[in-house]
Amino acid sequence: MLDWGAAVLHCGPRDRYIGWDRVTRERNLTRVVGNRRFLILPWVRVPHLASRILGANLRRLNCDWQLAYAHSLLLAETFVDTGRFRGTCYRAANWRYLGQTLGFARHTTDARRRSTCTRWLDTPWSSCGRQRVHEPLYGEGAGELPLALP
Repeated sequence: MLDWGAAVLHCGPRDRYIGWDRVTRERNLTRVVGNRRFLILPWVRVPHLASRILGANLRRLNCDWQLAYAHSLLLAETFVDTGRFRGTCYRAANWRYLGQTLGFARHTTDARRRSTCTRWLDTPWSSCGRQRVHEPLYGEGAGELPLALP
C-alpha cells in the first residue's frame, strides 16, 4: 500500500532546505506531496521491492497529480519513525536525508509530541526542483502556473 497526500504545513528541515518564509510556503505548499503510508506485508520477500515500488511510483506520480489537480509537483516528502525504522528503502530510491523534525503529530485540533523524532527525506522531480519550489509562483507577474517540469 502506498498513499500520497498533502504535505505537512510546518516542517523546519524542509522549510530551511528550500529557504521558505511563511508567505512563500503558503503559496507553494501545494507543489509538495507527502508520502503518508508505505506498507509491504511482512511475508512478501522480494529483493529490493520497496525501492523499486517507490521509484516506479514517483516516475508516474507527477503526471497523475497533474491530471487530478491541474498542477505539477516539485518535491516529495516523507517521515520515518527512527524508533522503528531506518528509512533504507527511501535512501535506496535516492531520497535525501535532510534532518530531524521535532516529532510532533497532529491529532484533531491539538498537536502531541511523539516518543521519537522522525527523519525527513525528499526527492525532486527535476534538478531545478529546489529552486523552482522557492520561486514565488503565485506572486505578481508570475503568469500562469506551469503544468509540466522541464
